[in-house]
Amino acid sequence: MRMSLGERMREMRKMLRLSQEELAFRLGTNRVSVSQWENNRVTPDADSLIKTAAVLGTSVGFLLGETDDPALSLRSGDNDRASPAFSEEEQPATAAHRYGIEEDMLLNLFNHLDRAGKAEVIDFIQYKLFRLQNAKGSGQIDTTRRLKV
Repeated sequence: MRMSLGERMREMRKMLRLSQEELAFRLGTNRVSVSQWENNRVTPDADSLIKTAAVLGTSVGFLLGETDDPALSLRSGDNDRASPAFSEEEQPATAAHRYGIEEDMLLNLFNHLDRAGKAEVIDFIQYKLFRLQNAKGSGQIDTTRRLKV
């Protein structure tokens, strides 16, 4: 049996470890609306659906059941690019939207890690930056400073 729009929204929200209240805040709506959408009592309007897909880091097509792949393509030139579905001016005025969707998702996931997990992620990123710096031969990236978690 295929999942409904509400079930897909709920699963994506839970995967990102967002509460209904936090999702509602990011969308500029209220928790009751999110609950009604997830329980298939009310269908979100087109604008809300587009914003919800963007905040959840998926496509409207996935939420509507047109595809079973929740991942957005990150390859340039694809039609389902992982970019906000609304312009900077239209984005909800929250701290979470100072960055793009990918950065927002990374920050959200990072915040759910324990201290050791955060340190491991930081070490990995510093290693990748070090490799990039050496590959390009530029000294612009400072990887010597150790970040504290």
